Parts: sequence; C-alpha cells; structure tokens
Amino acid sequence: MTLTGDDTAGADEGVPSVASLLGAIVASSDDAIYSKAPDGTITSWNAGAERLYGWRADEIVGLPVTVLIPDSRVGEERHILELVLDGQRVEHYETERVRRDGRRVRVSITVSPVRDELGVIVGASAIARDITERHRAMLMFQGLLEAAPDAMVIAGSHGRIVLVNRQVEALFGYQREELLDRAVEVLIPERLRDRHVGHRTSYFSEPQVRPMGMGLELVGLRRDGTEFPIEVSLSPFETEGGVLVSAAIRDISDRKRAEAQLEEAHRALLQSERLSALGEMATIIGHELRNPLGAATNALFLIRQRLGSADDQQLQRHLALLERETMRATALCEDLTSYMRQRDPVPVLFGLRSTLDAVFESTPPPTGVDAVLDAPDLQAWADPDQFVQMLTNVLTNAYQAMPQGGTVHVRAYATDDELVIAVRDSGTGVDPDTAARLFEPFFTTKAAGTGLGLVIVRRLVEAHGGTVTLDNARAGGAVVTIRLPRAATGPAAP
Repeated sequence: MTLTGDDTAGADEGVPSVASLLGAIVASSDDAIYSKAPDGTITSWNAGAERLYGWRADEIVGLPVTVLIPDSRVGEERHILELVLDGQRVEHYETERVRRDGRRVRVSITVSPVRDELGVIVGASAIARDITERHRAMLMFQGLLEAAPDAMVIAGSHGRIVLVNRQVEALFGYQREELLDRAVEVLIPERLRDRHVGHRTSYFSEPQVRPMGMGLELVGLRRDGTEFPIEVSLSPFETEGGVLVSAAIRDISDRKRAEAQLEEAHRALLQSERLSALGEMATIIGHELRNPLGAATNALFLIRQRLGSADDQQLQRHLALLERETMRATALCEDLTSYMRQRDPVPVLFGLRSTLDAVFESTPPPTGVDAVLDAPDLQAWADPDQFVQMLTNVLTNAYQAMPQGGTVHVRAYATDDELVIAVRDSGTGVDPDTAARLFEPFFTTKAAGTGLGLVIVRRLVEAHGGTVTLDNARAGGAVVTIRLPRAATGPAAP
C-alpha cells in the first residue's frame, strides 16, 4: 500500500492529478510521513522520514514499525494502532522513537486511518515531527520552574492553568493534577472571583510584566478553605499556542504579621508617650483641684445646714446642682489620683467568693438592674484592694451601660494557669471602633463619665501580669473579661 496512485487517470493532459500533487507534497515535506499496514508493516516512507530516523525507504519498507519503537513503548504503539483501525484519529501524540543508529528522538505523531475506495480501513498513515529540542527546552524550563522559590502558576488567555510547580502544591495544598486545566480563580476566595475574571481579561488584552509589590491587597485560598495574604508577579511570554502568563505567587503572611507587630509597637509607644503627658497633667490637676474642692464641699455642707428646708425652691435647685457638680469634680480628682498611683500590687491568697460578695454589697446594682453571681469558692492570688477596685470599676461600667435596666452576670472560674472573671451586661453592646478606644484615658461614651474607669482596670490587671478585654456578648450586650495568673489550684472551667 502506498500514498500514490495513477497520476494521469481522469485528468486533462498537462494538468496534474490530485494524487500526483499529494505525492509531491508528501515527498517534499520536512515532516516524516509514512504508512503501515494493519499488521504494522511499513508500506511507504518519505524523505522526511529518512532524515528523522536514518533509514532509506528501500531499507525499511516491508519491515515492522516496531523497529522504530523502544521496547518499553511497544504497548503504546499497539494501542494506537487499535484506535486507528477502529476509525479514530490520534493527534499530536508525544513519545520516543529509535533511529537507525540507536539514538532516541522525541517525536510528536499524528496517526490517521487510510481507507480504500469503498471506505474500508486498510492501514494507517503517520506524520511525525522531531520535538527533541523542544522537549529538552521544556525539561529545562520545568527544572527552572521547580527550582523557583515562589509558587509558579502558568495559565493561558482562557484563564486555565497549564502548568504549576511543587511550591504551588505546598502553598495551596493541591496535587498538581487537581489544578491542571482548571480556572486560576480556584486559587482565590469566591467573593473575589468575578472581579478577578475582569482583571484577567483586561490584562491579556495588553499583557506586560507586573513585578511584586504593586500595592495591591491580594488574597489566596488554600484547598482547605483558609485564606492568606499574597503578592503576585506576572510575566507574559509567547508560545506556539499563543500568549501564556507566568504568575509567581508569594505568601506574605509573616511579613503582614511583622508589619502588624511593628504597627502595634508604634501605637504602644505613642500611647505610652501620651499617657506620660496625661499623667503629668492629671497629677497637676488632681493636686490643684483637690484642696479647693474640699473647701467648696465643706462650704456647701455649712450652707445646707444653715438653710435647712427653706421654702425657696429655686435656691434649693441651685444648691442641689452645686452639690452634684462638686461631687462629680471630686470623683474626677479621685480617679485622677487613683490613675496616677504607682503602687505595685502585693498579691496574697484570699477567698474569691466572699470578696465578690463584698464588692456587690459595696457597689449594689441600681434600681431596675439585676445582678447574678456565678463563682465557686476558690482561692484567688492577687492584691485584695486592687482586685476590689478592678471589679468595682467594671461593675460600675456595666451598670452605666444599662440606663433602662437589665442584668449583670458575673462568672468566675479557674483554669490550670488563670483565674478568669467575666462581667457581662445586657445593654446594647459596643461597635468595634468604640471598643478599641474604651481603654484610652478620658475616652467615654457616657455623658457624666471621666473615661478613666476601664483605664484604671487595665493598669491594675496588667500590673498583676494579666489581661483585660471588652467584647460584644453573643446573647447581646458587652462582656469584660479579666484574666489573672493563678498561683493556686481550684475548680477548672466547665
């Protein structure tokens, strides 16, 4: 069987037939073109095949095609021939073949069925192209890709992934087979995918190098659903199949954490400087106001004694106003003095339940507010006076958060390392911006507040080596949680 036939039959004189034109194309093709019978015997062989494999046509026609096939790939050839004889065309199959001198070449082969005039498949034709250099370049490219320190994702203009390296597997948690031919959007959170498709389409309309650190806040999505901050560098390059884009992806979680820590340290420094300045001011104000306020308070007391229950209602209102505002100013001076007091805590063991009962007795809930105490009888390790001051300030803050009434729930428990006291109110809660500022000196949301109550609490708690937080409670309202180091055993949290 050959690919040529009668080149004059049915043709006008001087006009080449289709068959003769086809024979000329096959003979002059740079590609290796050959045919084989159903049993695999080679039946035709062009000059391109001779250049590729090193066999002349008179040497190889009549030999089995297996002379070109490494032993390890004979099964592949048998499978391809079965497909072709079943009427299928196998395109661009990449494999290895053996030259006459024994050297191996990497080839891309397309195999098609050959039919006779009745349409019966009588053999197969093959077109083979030497891709050894391309394959070598690809291996080198893959080696460089695998050696890259960043996760590398290569995608086409259609947005589908064509190649990834092992760093992608490590970073995103996928096996590479799970990513190939999937849209690149699988690697970003779902909420960002629609917008990313628009960015990707716009980029491919005018592809250009985009280095790392372009100021974009980008987020990656791992296979397990966790998100993490990333930087991406894009580089387009031309291929036979069109433009591809290489994306170098870098996890910047550590850098973000370091930046956040640096920012927090900067805020802490500014806060420390601010507190120092406020402290100096508070000392002066407290000292300068305390004596005159004391004198004013005594004078008001004497005036009240002299007037008794005078009938002048307007005078009584003014007198009550003076007394109220004097008491408020005195309380502010006391808070300022307490805030600036630098006494170190002197921790001792004391009964937690009895101390909390005493706090409730000295700071009872106002009318309309119910108080619930849930605390075991265990030993606490703290400075008793400062502990009472902490709880008194927190309770007062909770009461003030419920001007229309509600419930304050105080729960205390111990872990192996900590004593935890959580004070929850049933008020309206606080927004995140306000919550972040409630521990700042002189910041308050209350018309008559000094803005020092929670600040004093934090200072006392931190002096004990503990922490204090304020959060919205799940059931409504807010909860202040104090955690103090524990030096004695007690019931653990349920």
